[in-house]
Amino acid sequence: MSGVDWATVTLVTDPSMREPIRDVLQSGIASMAVDGGRSAFGESYGMPLTTPPPMHLGFDVYARSGDEERWLCRMFTAANAYRTRNVERLMDDVRDLFTDDAIDLIFRTNPAAVEQSATITEIWNGEVLIENVRLRGAAK
Repeated sequence: MSGVDWATVTLVTDPSMREPIRDVLQSGIASMAVDGGRSAFGESYGMPLTTPPPMHLGFDVYARSGDEERWLCRMFTAANAYRTRNVERLMDDVRDLFTDDAIDLIFRTNPAAVEQSATITEIWNGEVLIENVRLRGAAK
């Protein structure tokens, strides 16, 4: 399968999409616990979504705790999909990267994320922050 040239992907800047996209990502995170190397950010299959996003997405995902930020994966999903797909990922367990029981997740648009897609030629352009995501195994 030949992918798209990420340099020609159109970035759609529409601030009204931030909250609906955040809600889709939040529901996906809520449907699973973040458990590092064997989770949405550690496997190629990505994160399950309870609702498909309103438009195509391509992100680099970062975890943040305090002032420290670490890259977790590069992922994309089509507007009609119920799962994200990871194209690059960190193999470390997220729980080994931070000592806190919860992290913030930052989704930053990156057109290179869709280069393995044969059909996605435009993605939403923006950043989504999901705060205080509990790590599996952390004290409640």
